[in-house]
Amino acid sequence: MTIVVCAAVGFGVGTLVGAAAPLAVAGGFVGLVLGFVLVYSRFKNI
Repeated sequence: MTIVVCAAVGFGVGTLVGAAAPLAVAGGFVGLVLGFVLVYSRFKNI
């Protein structure tokens, strides 16, 4: 879910700037990393 949200935000910002595809891909990578951080922080005590 975080990948989709971050990619959508990157696409929206990229559309305003004029570089939609590169910022959407960058947003996807940010979302991937953020997703791993969220899962790790939730389950690190197990």
